[in-house]
Amino acid sequence: MASKHMTGEDKARALTKIEQGVSVIRVAAEFHDSETVSGVVVVDSRSDTRHDGITLTIDGLVNIQLSPRSAGLLESIVSSSKPIPLVSHSAEIAKSGKLPAGQTEIPFELPLVPRSASKTLYETYHGIYITVHYCLRCDLKRSLLAKDVNKSQEFIVEYKVCTPTPL
Repeated sequence: MASKHMTGEDKARALTKIEQGVSVIRVAAEFHDSETVSGVVVVDSRSDTRHDGITLTIDGLVNIQLSPRSAGLLESIVSSSKPIPLVSHSAEIAKSGKLPAGQTEIPFELPLVPRSASKTLYETYHGIYITVHYCLRCDLKRSLLAKDVNKSQEFIVEYKVCTPTPL
């Protein structure tokens, strides 16, 4: 910088120059029920960065949305429904501390298990009225004066193909 003194706005900009990304190890990013979702969280920062912890969350939701043209009892029931959670698991992958300048890679592994033991996970589906989606969300918590950094990446859940055995 040309000036030795930074304004408050310049300091705030310098504090938020952190780029964070979540990448999944498998290229296809396809997983099955009860597998382990593994990957690497990549944090790029221009300077040493203090943080209050890094958490990774797996969320799986079913969203139901009816067409505005449809009418009747079904619409009144479904339109008021909230997303149905299928899976929700969170883990702290880094305790509070300091990240060095440059690129930092933090490996992770999280189980892909349904919220209830009696349920199975549905396949990923993006339809007109129903959407089933699964997402990895990474949250880098920072102090009160600095903004938290949040990134997410969708991944696909598929049923295992069972080959029939001859009788």
